Amino acid sequence: MTPVPGKPSNPDWIITDSDALLQILLTDQASLIRKLKNEYGIQFVIVEAVEAEVLKLTGDKFKFKDLRGAFDKTISTGIIKVLNEAYLVGTKGASGSSLFAQAEQLGSRLYNYVHRGEAYSHAAAITLGIPILTHDVTAIYKLRDVGVPVPRLTFRVFDILAFGHQTGVLSHAECDRARDTLIEREEFVVECFAKASFAKGLPVFYPRLLDQAHPAIGCPTPVHKLLDERIWINKTA
Repeated sequence: MTPVPGKPSNPDWIITDSDALLQILLTDQASLIRKLKNEYGIQFVIVEAVEAEVLKLTGDKFKFKDLRGAFDKTISTGIIKVLNEAYLVGTKGASGSSLFAQAEQLGSRLYNYVHRGEAYSHAAAITLGIPILTHDVTAIYKLRDVGVPVPRLTFRVFDILAFGHQTGVLSHAECDRARDTLIEREEFVVECFAKASFAKGLPVFYPRLLDQAHPAIGCPTPVHKLLDERIWINKTA
């Protein structure tokens, strides 16, 4: 099977909200995030509001206390960066402070409609023109309803898992283990995988992130009319 040309375009960043980040940690996929950074030049980032939420949710009295060590490691090793003003100035130069102020101002406005983490994550994604990793479709619809131009590219954790499988990093069995973990922890699972194995659900799942050097996998046509937009990426290292 020959890879189908798409829109090869590696984003500089992918921003993730709290729920999606916790799922990455739950399924032990930090190494896949590292691969995207080191080999594709894509840095995963979180806003300060999400950092605060995850620190709270991984505290001693909360559901995800077993993930604190994994979260701390992703931050200390730079697998995930906190998208604060200093980081933006360091990567964008003189325009960094202005971009940060714009994102913060928009985040404050969006917080009137959705939760704080989602508000500031979407605001940063919109301001910087980058994809967002989120499962909160309700928040997306709320923002659309009030005229907010939500990010064009929206990924799910299963898009990351499917990318790992497409590139030979994850087997069907490893994807199933990730799926089983999410179900056991009562986390969101994309509908086609909720009652089916990864292999059985994949044919009706439209992966939104694929490597152009490998054959496409999954459903060949979009399933979700609003959000199923795909990008193809290439290795840079």
